[in-house]
Amino acid sequence: MTILIFFIGATIGSFVGLVLDRFPEKSIVSPSSHCFACQTRLKWYDLLPIISQLLTKSRCRYCQANIPIHYALIEIGYGLLSLLAFWQILNPSQVILLAASLCLSLYDFKSHSFPLVIWLMIFIPMALINHWQLVTSVFILLGILAEIQDIKMGSGDFLYLALLSLAMSFEEILWIIQIASLMGILILSSKKDRELAFVPYLSLAYVILLLFNHTSL
Repeated sequence: MTILIFFIGATIGSFVGLVLDRFPEKSIVSPSSHCFACQTRLKWYDLLPIISQLLTKSRCRYCQANIPIHYALIEIGYGLLSLLAFWQILNPSQVILLAASLCLSLYDFKSHSFPLVIWLMIFIPMALINHWQLVTSVFILLGILAEIQDIKMGSGDFLYLALLSLAMSFEEILWIIQIASLMGILILSSKKDRELAFVPYLSLAYVILLLFNHTSL
């Protein structure tokens, strides 16, 4: 059962990898999965999460082009999340937030973008099953402000914090901001490029806080 749950999660991760490659520039439905190098349509056995990439040594079966390792890493990440949910180590809200954090962080890291449609698909159901705080509205308003005016922080950062605030206390949100800011300052001090994808750092800070909360129980 454990293996089945892991591969269900890995399959979700495989779909997330597809979304990251295509959305919003291309359709996630058509064309069907294919090699980006030789354009060969992939068979079902080329799409088995993790296994296919291991068997082909991260190369296309048809043209031998390299397949980025991040596809397998995303699948492993979502597989592990599924196991943590199955073992009830994390509650449903935490699993959803971690899954969303990984997806939104990859978008920000890849293209410094924040997919509003994906955020809404997660935020709306989370808002229905969790408590809406005043700080949630404040972060959304700051996100709108950041979209229309340069306030030195991206709108996606505020919207991500609004999402976290649906399941976390105001004090925990402050800790996340402080931890992420410290990590961001350390990275910026060693980079020439002053543009920083901040959602990954907020996500990592969220993971650190979760680990601290679990170990302190």
